[in-house]
Amino acid sequence: MKKAPYVIVPAQVRYDKRLPLGARLLYGEISGLTNTHGFCFATNGWFADKYGVTDITISNWISKLKKCDYVDISYNPHRRIFVRRLKDG
Repeated sequence: MKKAPYVIVPAQVRYDKRLPLGARLLYGEISGLTNTHGFCFATNGWFADKYGVTDITISNWISKLKKCDYVDISYNPHRRIFVRRLKDG
């Protein structure tokens, strides 16, 4: 899986105090990885390796992104993460 040369994190996510800083950055990574297929299929282990954290930390960050309605997740048969369209404002 190829890393994006940069990530874009919208202000709505970037300044959301409900999210740890790592989750905010992870949102940008997930968003960049969705550009090819419309969804992200990277594993927690892959993200953990790139960010130098544990799989559990990645799982927690993704759960927080989902709870805040920034991503949707489906399992069919493997996990796919979809970035939700953000509302203006």
